[in-house]
Amino acid sequence: MDDFEPEDIARISGHYLGQANDQLDFDKIHRFAPALNGYQIKNACLWLAKRDNEITTESYIDFLRLRNLTGNVDMEEVESVDWTDLKGLTISLRNWKQRSLCRLRTTLSRWNST
Repeated sequence: MDDFEPEDIARISGHYLGQANDQLDFDKIHRFAPALNGYQIKNACLWLAKRDNEITTESYIDFLRLRNLTGNVDMEEVESVDWTDLKGLTISLRNWKQRSLCRLRTTLSRWNST
């Protein structure tokens, strides 16, 4: 099954949102989350209908953003990353380990002194 187009998202959303659907920009919603499935669209609409007095394109997109919806990333389009590409990660991990060990030593010394 192909991904939904903006018109498909509008049709499904219209079933749940009624007239509020007419003011939404489904091209913008589709650009933000091009691989939404029917279940995700339904949940977004039901949540918005219960919580928002005025449903807007921004509130729709905010719901999608807050839920970190999966299924909207085509892994073939994502560039693979090697750990060495993540600049500063080694230093950050080293600092984290040092702070963690320092806290552990402090905790253990307090525990041993009681």
